[in-house]
Amino acid sequence: MSDKIGLVCTNQPHLSLSGALKYLGNWCDVIDDKSSNDIIDYHWNNRDKYYKDYLMLSRIYEEEMQALSNVFSEIHSESNNEQYWRIVIGPWLFYFILVLYDRWYMLKNAKENHSVDFIYGSISTERVFLKNHQNFDELATQDALNQQIYDDLADILNLEICKLTPSPVTIKASKRSIFEALIDSIHFFRKKGSEKLKGLVNKISVSLVRSGPFFISTRIPPLELLKLQGHLGLAPCLFFVRNKDNAVHSQPNIMLRRSLRQKVSELSLPSNPFAQIVRKLLHLYSPISYLEGYLELKERGQLLFPKKASTVIDGSAWNSNDCFKIYLATRVLENARLLVLQHGGSYGIAKWNWSEDHQFAIGDAFYSWGWNKNASNCDIIPAFIQNVSNLNIQKSNDHRGILIVVTTVPKYCIYGSAFPVGYDQWLRGFNELLQMAKLLDHKRIPRVTFRPSMTDFGLNQTQRIRRSLPNVEIDDGSRRIYKVLGDHKLIIATSNTTSFLETYALNIPTILFWDPCLWETNESGDELFSRMRDLNLFFSSPQDLAEFLNDNYSSIDSWWDSKDIQDMREELCLTYANTTTNFSVDFAKLLNKEIGQT
Repeated sequence: MSDKIGLVCTNQPHLSLSGALKYLGNWCDVIDDKSSNDIIDYHWNNRDKYYKDYLMLSRIYEEEMQALSNVFSEIHSESNNEQYWRIVIGPWLFYFILVLYDRWYMLKNAKENHSVDFIYGSISTERVFLKNHQNFDELATQDALNQQIYDDLADILNLEICKLTPSPVTIKASKRSIFEALIDSIHFFRKKGSEKLKGLVNKISVSLVRSGPFFISTRIPPLELLKLQGHLGLAPCLFFVRNKDNAVHSQPNIMLRRSLRQKVSELSLPSNPFAQIVRKLLHLYSPISYLEGYLELKERGQLLFPKKASTVIDGSAWNSNDCFKIYLATRVLENARLLVLQHGGSYGIAKWNWSEDHQFAIGDAFYSWGWNKNASNCDIIPAFIQNVSNLNIQKSNDHRGILIVVTTVPKYCIYGSAFPVGYDQWLRGFNELLQMAKLLDHKRIPRVTFRPSMTDFGLNQTQRIRRSLPNVEIDDGSRRIYKVLGDHKLIIATSNTTSFLETYALNIPTILFWDPCLWETNESGDELFSRMRDLNLFFSSPQDLAEFLNDNYSSIDSWWDSKDIQDMREELCLTYANTTTNFSVDFAKLLNKEIGQT
């Protein structure tokens, strides 16, 4: 194949590659000296295209959701409606469509516009079957599953697949001391004991709920949640989500998957060519939890959760907890109400956010952190940010310096929202952050600390920081963020997500720094950040932010406490991070209006 051009789709460092090569993206870290001419431009670096494709994929999702609802009902000999299956498979289906389109478009582009003749395929001979939605979220960020997807798409696009034998890799066994082994054993048994205790608390709580409201994954601190339930006149209920409860033990059944493929093929042909590819691969990528393990999870859910809950109040379990979603869909089918609590930032302010739209589609009411908008079939109720309303941050004795909170995204795009997608866009923002930090005057600013994201996605944040800025401090994340905030004079928030909303709600000096071209906002967000920019609360230029910090760090407290800044902070919080001094009482009043309708 020396006269042909081969395409590297994922990171395959153990393969001996030769001849003319192209790389599907910068995530293919096979060699360090590859020419930029060898790297194919990522299509969603064009953010206008990303948004237009998002709208197109949302339409395909709705069409497929309608068609596949009947198929999954037939597969399981049930008569569930579209809303049932939207709750159960909806989040996975949309993200699968988005993931598949992203990989398909790039591969198709490589073949048609970059003269690629073949791809280097997976070195594994065993097909990966997804266990559940959580397993999809995990594997879709990694090389192995993505390579399998590229292989399947190459077959559809008639691209030759070259599979090589990996070079031998020597793995040195790490020596562990007896002390380290002992500590690991203690952690293991602590965790095992904690899981059993959580299971016992769950059983007691569910027995007390009976036919009343059921709270799950709300982000409300336990003591505050118990107070809230008391004000509502409810029995106490603390339910802990455990990964083992969502585990699937069933194995792939080829005959069942062939049946799914057959039923899908009998549907009327979709007009969009890409939608046809979704259907071709659906039987291979549908998680076991929706096919072979569906009944297993349905029966477990009936044991784990209250059988007759009249209202389900949920913050995030609706997304990827398949056991709960099947239970939830069953309760909604029997006329239970679903009240969704906002869980995280960007809601109400991002230009697009599929997660937000989905929650409106499945919920009877959505409790925001203060904002409101029109949504069909779902009441948006301005409420409060749950977990910081009654939280106090104590300043430490060594209260000084700047804390820079780093954000990461997967190297491979897996979500549909107005934030950076893929390796290139993350690296662009990260490098600007490093550039800003290099311009800081350390004589004026006594300490600069980076707090890397706890989820690294193989981006090597810490190594990159140490290589560029050997003198800064790095917070290893061993303490919760709320324990760290009081150690620093100023926070730099680097994403339109939860962190800056919480620090503003807590009245902690915070400056925002990101590229608005990678974090698009709606009209109200555009207006808000424009005004914040005028007040030096928001920056997108590394040079401008560094200059402001160098000139104003010594007086940052008085600047933050000034009337203009505090007025802006309070206005932002009222809409996007609303707080109350008596959360349980005030939130109970809002909830009681909806619970009373059951």
